[in-house]
Amino acid sequence: MEIDWTTRQLQRYAEEGQYAISYMAKHETDEYFLERVLDLLRTYVEGLTHVSKDPASARIIVRLALVSYYKVQTRGYWARIVRLWPSIYDLAEWMNDFAAQAELMKETAVVKSNQGDWAGAMELFRYLLHHPRFVTLSPNQRADILFQTGVTFIQIAQYRQAYNVLMQCRAIALRFDGSEEPRRMNEHDGQPDVFRIEPPLWELHAYTLDQLGNIAMIQGQIEEARYYYQKYLDMLLQHGQEDD
Repeated sequence: MEIDWTTRQLQRYAEEGQYAISYMAKHETDEYFLERVLDLLRTYVEGLTHVSKDPASARIIVRLALVSYYKVQTRGYWARIVRLWPSIYDLAEWMNDFAAQAELMKETAVVKSNQGDWAGAMELFRYLLHHPRFVTLSPNQRADILFQTGVTFIQIAQYRQAYNVLMQCRAIALRFDGSEEPRRMNEHDGQPDVFRIEPPLWELHAYTLDQLGNIAMIQGQIEEARYYYQKYLDMLLQHGQEDD
């Protein structure tokens, strides 16, 4: 049976996306490679998804965005992320993968916050925090989203809101730290387990303590700030050597 053009293109995207994922698991990547990854994501979401949504290729494209995020974000491809990620988290929603959708939305919100688009960032964070499926995410992912929301609240000087969400993050860390490993990017596909979505809970807890100290310091609560900073340093000393 002859394969039509759209099916052939979707297969090619799946093959090239899987190759890129496997390559990143084993090799360092340069800007040329990341440009190719971003072009692959762009041509997929802009050129084919309006024609046909294919679960196999969509799953690989979503995963490619997830595993490449840290590399493209730290290289400064912020405008590309803001442009492409919404279409990709829409794909994740279409696939009914809320964990992937939430991670991609959080990544977009973090970049928007870095760009100074705090209203856009908070719109995404609020969507996630009020979503009925937020409670179904792993403790690590929930804590990470709460932490990033708190950081953005601090950036816009909404300290009470920041304190509230950071305390929620801390409550999750105190309850679950040590009881659950972070969810892994590729836990369902049998490939090497190398891409972690969110930091371990102890690390999120430590950074939360640091931010709570910052809030107290900004508000002139010196003793409270000292308390949180000391807890933060103690946690780093406890975990720094074996978990760094």
